[in-house]
Amino acid sequence: KKEELIKWEDSLEIDRLDPLRKTENILGLEIPKLVIPVSESKSLSSIIETSVSDYILKLNGIDTNERFKESVRNEIIKKEEK
Repeated sequence: KKEELIKWEDSLEIDRLDPLRKTENILGLEIPKLVIPVSESKSLSSIIETSVSDYILKLNGIDTNERFKESVRNEIIKKEEK
């Protein structure tokens, strides 16, 4: 997995629940690439550690983004039923 850090700009339109995932061809292999927008005030070590943890979970069949989205949908449904 390759990560690319780019400078955060207000003009960037990014879905935080579905980050900028791409692939990059290296020696004929498509390598997963994650583009992470960052600013000076953010802790890069925490951002990278979280990204690596997410990747390891994905390798084990756990999609944290989908689980989070499902959890949010369930909470919305619960509140609408009240």
